This record gives sequence, structure tokens and C-alpha cells, in this order.
Amino acid sequence: MQPSIWFEITKIFVTCGAGFLAGITVPITLRWLTRRFLGPKITVAFDADEVPAVAGSSSNPRVYFRAKIRNVKSHVARECRPYLTKIELVGSRGPIQSVLDETFQLGWSYDDKRDALDLPRGPHPTVDVAVYERDQPLFYPCLRGGGLPTKFNGIFSSIGTCRFTVLVTGHDVDPELLTFEVSYDGKNWPPAGKVV
Repeated sequence: MQPSIWFEITKIFVTCGAGFLAGITVPITLRWLTRRFLGPKITVAFDADEVPAVAGSSSNPRVYFRAKIRNVKSHVARECRPYLTKIELVGSRGPIQSVLDETFQLGWSYDDKRDALDLPRGPHPTVDVAVYERDQPLFYPCLRGGGLPTKFNGIFSSIGTCRFTVLVTGHDVDPELLTFEVSYDGKNWPPAGKVV
């Protein structure tokens, strides 16, 4: 008995549909597998035991709190950019008050003019997140290009504990978050930092 014409037409449509689905899903799956198992992976760290970088004059030193960014896989992480996404004031007993809840790009510690970096495996460039001054109860974020919008003037002049959230992104790299706190009472120098 010969198969009917409808069986042949159905077989053709099923074959074409399977080929079409395979043509769409195989590249997406291969890209995901390559990125997941072979692609770059960045980590962001804050070392609370490391002495912060000190700059400025001996009469008014400034301390820079930095995050280290590292690619732990063998492929180069392309176009990595660090962002400051949140600053919160942490009260001793009260709720956490969000001071900055917008995203601003941070500058690389040793090359503030550079927008993005390609990170091979191994080296770990740093990002300046915040700077504190000893003689004033003042800190400010280290944004790329300097300066802050005027609506933020005056909010960074408080003594206490501040929580910073840093996001690092890159091309074909999963974004990585880091949150750390810096405490400064206006007396004990330098301020102390810790990872949250």
C-alpha cells in the first residue's frame, strides 16, 4: 500500500520545520555553551585588609577605596566597564537610607580617561570607588570624568558608614556586583572598609 499524498506533505513540513528550528536553536545553544564554559568570567573584589591608596598632602591626606577586577578564565573579557549603582547611608539603629540610586560610570584607577578595558586572564586593574579626606567629614565617589550632577551637592558630607554597590559589565560577560561598606567617625584615620 502506498502512503497517501497527505502523509508525504506532512513529512515535508515536519522535516522543514525541524530543520528551521535546528537552524535557530543550534547557534544560540552553541553560543550559550561557549560563553558559559569557555568564555571570560570577571570577578570584583574589595580587600578590607589591604591598606587603601593614600594621596594628597601630609596635612590633608586622601584615602582611595578601590575595587579589583579580574578575569578568571582564559578568554579575554572585552570592553569591561565599572559602574557605581548605589550609595547608602547605614544608620547605627535606623534603616538604610539610599543616597544615590542612579548609575554612573567609575574611572579606572590609573587611567581615568579610558572608557573600557579588555582584560586578559591574570592582571587585576583597580577602580577608584570613593575617596575620603581626613580633615573634613567628606567623601565623594570617583566618577569617570569627575564631577557629579548638582542635585547631589552636599549629600556626601556625613560621618558614618556608607555602603557602595559596584557593577562591572563587559561584552559577552555576565555582569558582576560588589557591595562594600566604609566607616569613618571623623577621628580614627584611615576609615575602615569591609565587604557586605
